[in-house]
Amino acid sequence: INTPYSGGMAPAEVLKTVSYSSTNRVLVLSGLAANKYYDLELYSSRRNGTNSTQFTVGGQSQVVDGNNNFTNKAQFQNLQANSSGQLSVAINRVNTFNYINGFTLSEKSSTSTLMSSGSVTQPITLSREDLTAELSKTSTMEVSPNPARSSFQLQFRNDHLGAAKIQLVDINGVVVENFRATKDKQLFSQRFNFPGRIHQGQYFVVVQIGEWKEVKKIMKL
Repeated sequence: INTPYSGGMAPAEVLKTVSYSSTNRVLVLSGLAANKYYDLELYSSRRNGTNSTQFTVGGQSQVVDGNNNFTNKAQFQNLQANSSGQLSVAINRVNTFNYINGFTLSEKSSTSTLMSSGSVTQPITLSREDLTAELSKTSTMEVSPNPARSSFQLQFRNDHLGAAKIQLVDINGVVVENFRATKDKQLFSQRFNFPGRIHQGQYFVVVQIGEWKEVKKIMKL
């Protein structure tokens, strides 16, 4: 898994490397099409120790424990590159080192069905009238800071539990980003990053768990 390298989590067809660092890093994938969707797998394995690695892309984070790892990988679906055709992956250490041994990037076909807490087909447009009506309701949800530059904290408290469908919607009602989250207790508090392709302006943050839904406006600086 480490030197001498014996494969770890990386499939046989993936060019393997042993790359580790005590500082946080960013992997930039270039030459992508901004109008395409991609699936990404990242592999992290080492012979021993307790050095987990956190991978973050498109506002989503996953942690992989690389200790003698032959089964776990970080998986991200339905990613889009920015206007420059780049996709950035933050590689952060949880303990002393972060590890990456390889990755697989797959372009989705134009007819693929995209998944985000349920089946949806792009492009997605929500009714501005419905969004405005939801805004007028009494809300227990908070987004901060607002305005926000690179990320925002989403927080709310209620009895609804389970998979949370979180969407970032532009002022025209077009869904520009889907986030995944799970609410397993009354208080939900999680930070989300704006994707690099998101421009300055006003957006709606739409959160739905089952039949419950709330909407907040946020200004992206």
